[in-house]
Amino acid sequence: MINMANSLALCAVAAIGLSASSARAQTTIDDKFDYDVVGAVSWSSNNSGSNSSSASVKSAPDASSDGRGGLSTPLDPSWHGDVSIKFYDDGGGCPSVNNVAKAQMVRVVSDAPYTIGVGVVTTVERCKYVARSGPNYIDTGVVRSVGWRHFRIVWGLDQATVYVDGSPVHTESYCHQPNSLQLGDFWPDTGVGPAWFDDVDVTTF
Repeated sequence: MINMANSLALCAVAAIGLSASSARAQTTIDDKFDYDVVGAVSWSSNNSGSNSSSASVKSAPDASSDGRGGLSTPLDPSWHGDVSIKFYDDGGGCPSVNNVAKAQMVRVVSDAPYTIGVGVVTTVERCKYVARSGPNYIDTGVVRSVGWRHFRIVWGLDQATVYVDGSPVHTESYCHQPNSLQLGDFWPDTGVGPAWFDDVDVTTF
């Protein structure tokens, strides 16, 4: 079990090395960013996957032998960060649309390993977005809808917050330096429903 008081104390110690002049780096990730592929992923410009002048990433686990489809890209480990991304939800897995199971997430992962993220996991909530906190999934209360959603993950020295369309949906105590950003379906046998990702901005400082 993690002693949260000790963890936050360690975060405070880490903060001593930071100052107002700490470097701030921003990266806009597009179809030329450095990534590793898991399962089936493609660049898409169809009517549901096109959100900007560049192609969108399509996670297509139905085209993978192990039912996965995701991208992983390294992050510079940092005590402060902000990940912003557009996510296209086709409504799949919600009974009013179809019964195709889906597990599509945006998440940042640290060495621990520890994950915080947001997305669609129909084995947890079929018609609402969920946040991920470590191994746990949390109902955000936000009802899914077909179209582009704006997901955001912001972390600092003592807490992290997940947003859907600009509104905070989950906040937790947090003391990690994420080193990986993962988009899509990384889990075999959790569903084959697709998702699209676009306009990723990563800021760490």
